[in-house]
Amino acid sequence: MPFRDGVFSQVHALSVIEHLRNPEKFLREASRVLSGKGFLVVQIPNPRFLVELHTGMVLPFLMTRAIKNGIMSVAFPGLYINWSVTRNNLLHRSSKLFTDVNVTEFNYPKEAVSRPVRLLFGIAERLGLLSVFPMGYIIIARKV
Repeated sequence: MPFRDGVFSQVHALSVIEHLRNPEKFLREASRVLSGKGFLVVQIPNPRFLVELHTGMVLPFLMTRAIKNGIMSVAFPGLYINWSVTRNNLLHRSSKLFTDVNVTEFNYPKEAVSRPVRLLFGIAERLGLLSVFPMGYIIIARKV
């Protein structure tokens, strides 16, 4: 990032980090540009959600990475998703740079999801599955 060290009190990455080829580099840069005790706010999708929200793939966690990448290359050329970005992986990667880490689950309002996903969203909502399979996570961490 083209900024001096320690110039921001907060860095937000909402629906971004899962598209980066090197999330560790982003975490290091976020820590570098944050002032002492600054906050990082990251929102990521849940790879175990019933539908992959970028593509509409149903039950993506049952597919191998090769199958998901094959679908992506044909149906969504140019869209990159880093399948290794998960809540636990992100928490592990950031543990040396950040502390006081808080994680909360979230679900978009039904109106915010694409029409093809909206039907499945409604079914999952009626069955109470959104509390078991949240759409994603918001992670708030303080700089070490």
